[in-house]
Amino acid sequence: MNACKNYQKMIKDYDEGRLSLRQEEKFINHIIHCNDCKEELEIYYIVSYGLDENYDENKIPDDIKNCIDSYDFKTLVELKLKKSIEQCKMTRQWNHDMKMMHAFINIIMVLMFIVCIIIRFY
Repeated sequence: MNACKNYQKMIKDYDEGRLSLRQEEKFINHIIHCNDCKEELEIYYIVSYGLDENYDENKIPDDIKNCIDSYDFKTLVELKLKKSIEQCKMTRQWNHDMKMMHAFINIIMVLMFIVCIIIRFY
């Protein structure tokens, strides 16, 4: 239950995109498996978007805006979690690709250095 309190405190940061990749993945995993915290997230969306008619519609994708406009916050939670999972996977893949590219460039630099030494002394 103490863990739930920590994750519930993270809800606003999650909604505003202020969690690190690792924090967001842990948060999503917990919310998916904990009905109490999923309900808290739904309540947060009800209060944040359902009662506030002044949210910036231009910053919100159409599918999420449709959930808000129809007061379907259970679907909104599922949709936001699904999008977050996809975003985390894409970010992880991007990080992996950049590490691989960095390693490849380092190998090329070492090979070029060796070629320069061979050319210089032979």
